[in-house]
Amino acid sequence: MRILIVDDDVSCRTCLTKLLQAHLGSTIEISVAGDLGEAFRLLSGVGGEVDVILCDGHFPVGTAVVGWQVQQKPWLPLWAFARPKPFALLTGDPIAALEARGYGIPAFLKPFKIEAILEFLAAAFPTKVGWPS
Repeated sequence: MRILIVDDDVSCRTCLTKLLQAHLGSTIEISVAGDLGEAFRLLSGVGGEVDVILCDGHFPVGTAVVGWQVQQKPWLPLWAFARPKPFALLTGDPIAALEARGYGIPAFLKPFKIEAILEFLAAAFPTKVGWPS
């Protein structure tokens, strides 16, 4: 399984990467993007195929396309672009989590337990080998 982690906080990207690798080992490949532009480039480029996206809920101003809705919900264009791939929002903002859920997007409040992300991945890919039970 190929996972794309999109978060402007390098420590969040690194921590989530290490936790997923520790739990899922060689059953996954992880790519990371530090902003939405990088995520779009990864998804659009050769070898940019991913199976699932785990995306932060907030990015510094100027990292996304200009527009009110994009500034308020910077993850929304990435979700729309990546559909129908499984997508989850990882955020510390309860309002952003509620907004995401309104679109049918699973949202996890930071700090979240890694087990919640593992359950999301297992539900999205129930036939993958090596998943925790």
